[in-house]
Amino acid sequence: MQIVGLQAADGDWKYHRIENQEKLMRTMAEHDIVLGKDVQIGRFAMIGDGARIGDRCVLGEETVVDKKAVLDEGCILGKAAVVAEEARLGKDTQLGADAFIGRQTVVGQQVLIAENAQIGKNVTLGDGISIGRDTMVHDYSHVGDKVRLNDNVQMLKHADVGADAVVMSGARIATDVQVGPAAVVWLEQKVPAFSRIEPQVGAVAQNEVVFDKVNVYRGQGGAFFVRACYNGNWLPGQRMEEKDYSSLQGKRMTLNGIGNKYFGVAAQIQQPRGMHI
Repeated sequence: MQIVGLQAADGDWKYHRIENQEKLMRTMAEHDIVLGKDVQIGRFAMIGDGARIGDRCVLGEETVVDKKAVLDEGCILGKAAVVAEEARLGKDTQLGADAFIGRQTVVGQQVLIAENAQIGKNVTLGDGISIGRDTMVHDYSHVGDKVRLNDNVQMLKHADVGADAVVMSGARIATDVQVGPAAVVWLEQKVPAFSRIEPQVGAVAQNEVVFDKVNVYRGQGGAFFVRACYNGNWLPGQRMEEKDYSSLQGKRMTLNGIGNKYFGVAAQIQQPRGMHI
């Protein structure tokens, strides 16, 4: 166990050196705190009474694990991340800097939550989810397995996103919205309260991705070329057979990347421009 700096949530104990191991164990027993094997704790981290920290967990500087919170093995908390009272993180889940997990929220295994993402109270997050920067999931919402919530998404109270769905950057999902399994909420789309999004033409299969942006170019001889951006990386441009570029919205495309072939749908189509790429 590596204790760089640790203090209780009520502020009455603090340690900075591994030499304090014996006293630390005694104080942990007094506060009913359990630390697993090979746990690393950064300076000024705070752990509340009754908390459970599993094997191989890493708590960055100024992190907070509140009363009766549980971190399963292999969890990593970035600087100043907060896990509120009675919340639980599943195995190998990671929180970025300043991320917040609300009271009594349950997070599944192998979930990636980026910096400054805010998850409300009594939220349920499934396994294998990816949540982008500055995204907010409000109280009593549910997110299914392998969902991708991009940056700056807002999910209001009681929203439900089904497994394998994709919510693009800047989208806003209002109260009591249901997003069906494998459905897509498009870039900056505003979904009104009490509505339901079903998988349509742009539904994403398990072997597909959603391109962040697709640019269409008019090359020499009038042919169109398409170039897609995925996870911030532009793939090489390729000739397209379609003459009506507007029909690409939500259309499945196969694009070759460097050493990969991407099967996906387009979230945003740019007007044709430029010359041959």
